[in-house]
Amino acid sequence: KKIKADIVVYLPDHIYNKTDIETFNGPIHLYRLESKYGKVKTSNGKIDVDKIKGEEWDVKSVNGSIKIENSLISDLEVESITGSAQINGTFEKVDAQLVGGSIHCDWYGSEGRSGYFKSTTGSIRLHVPSTIGIKGELRSSIGNVKCTLPDYETSSKDSDFLKKQLHFQTDSMYGQFLLLEAESKTGSVTVGPLKG
Repeated sequence: KKIKADIVVYLPDHIYNKTDIETFNGPIHLYRLESKYGKVKTSNGKIDVDKIKGEEWDVKSVNGSIKIENSLISDLEVESITGSAQINGTFEKVDAQLVGGSIHCDWYGSEGRSGYFKSTTGSIRLHVPSTIGIKGELRSSIGNVKCTLPDYETSSKDSDFLKKQLHFQTDSMYGQFLLLEAESKTGSVTVGPLKG
């Protein structure tokens, strides 16, 4: 016989130094947790994270989608092989790499420094604040690359059949830039302004 258990853990409101959550088979749901360093991993299941604060968080799912919402994380790393990633929050640095899924990121705040987004077969949609300057490089082998930010300047663009690239920049009022690099082999790559 196999035993299936759903485990719910309630933690006191506290700023934790390190949090490790790992399961082999099953979803992980985190809500309102503040931890300097965090690691969340599942081999087979989705990961839902909401209202997380911290300095460095590493979120990985081998076979499942990842959803990070309303979070404030300095350095976020997201990885999945067969799932999509939906990222929403305030970050300094984001590194999101997927093999078989799409990436959608709504990046808030003016603390952003760098973002690297890569998907082999999925599309990438990024929404960034208009309050900071953006320097971006978008690449796709088969899909389209597109920037819909207001008043952006194109520094170089390739539209070859198997190599589409766009290098662009927006003005920065304070001399600070968010460096974006987004790449997909077969999907489209789009950067636009946050809505509302």
